[in-house]
Amino acid sequence: MKRSIYCVSLLLLVFFPLRNLASEVYTNRSFKSSSGKWGIVDENLRIIIPAVYKNAGLFTGDVANVRIDDITWGFVNKDNKLLFSVKAKELYPLFDGWARYRDLNGMYGFVNEKGDFLFSGLTWAADFNEECAPVRKKKKGQCTYINTAGVTEFPGFESEISYSFDHGYAVTVKDGKRGVIDRKGTTVIKCMYKWIEYKGDKYWQVINPEEAASSYLINAAGIRIGKILIKQCSKIYDGAAFVNLPAESHENFRKYEIADDAVSSLYENWILENGNTCSTILAISRRGKDGIWHTYLEDRNGQPVCSLVFDEFLDEINGILRMQKGGKEYYVNSSGAVFLPE
Repeated sequence: MKRSIYCVSLLLLVFFPLRNLASEVYTNRSFKSSSGKWGIVDENLRIIIPAVYKNAGLFTGDVANVRIDDITWGFVNKDNKLLFSVKAKELYPLFDGWARYRDLNGMYGFVNEKGDFLFSGLTWAADFNEECAPVRKKKKGQCTYINTAGVTEFPGFESEISYSFDHGYAVTVKDGKRGVIDRKGTTVIKCMYKWIEYKGDKYWQVINPEEAASSYLINAAGIRIGKILIKQCSKIYDGAAFVNLPAESHENFRKYEIADDAVSSLYENWILENGNTCSTILAISRRGKDGIWHTYLEDRNGQPVCSLVFDEFLDEINGILRMQKGGKEYYVNSSGAVFLPE
């Protein structure tokens, strides 16, 4: 099991969108069968789309993206009826009515389930959210935002890299440093950080170029929160997070109460899996006395939500976790129900 202090998982599946889905609730995700084919399950782990596709994404409303063969992608409805297909390297889920795709030449554009194209020939693009998306029109050009009408949003705004909006904010990069803009295109956190990530409750975890060995939290006004330095930080939920402190082994965590700027007693031989973005369930790996690591699913009070003990956490999409045990893939929802696809 790979363990990296600053490993930031952007989701492990190549067909999944480059954006954070926390601002919208889509209660489904793709699953992989024992045959290697992919389908889609809902939040109750009931099969919506059978495992018959080379890849599958997720439903964002009544339409999902699927990969039919090596160069053919399409949209299907919940009756598994094909609505539209396109020759492409990748086709991502629909957001705000438009799906990002990468054509056979590696160029990006947007298309809807009817086959209408909004843009093509872009050198890079991220997904729509909150009615706009970041794009790069030229290979060495700057990033701008477009809206769902295809019109440039925030005239005059440019950046080296920009990301999709989430909860009214988006991360942008200028001169190699990261900051945040609001939905009006106004800079609310200056581009001054080596790294920045939204953690929830309108807090960001940041790393200063001068303090690369540790990080801290700031609020939406760019003001530092408290004095505690951290290495890793879970998603923030109800004003609390689980953190790894700079002076401690990466195998030890503490609960951090943000309002009090205080950490609680030590969780030894305990690793919070970075790819686990669910707010209510924690995927925790513990090393036993025999030196072997096992992964448990618990709530934020340390109570088990699933009776199974797993070998490894793989990823999480929309609150449904993909786990591995004995060489098999299991899917677990927020209630602790388990699905083992055949």
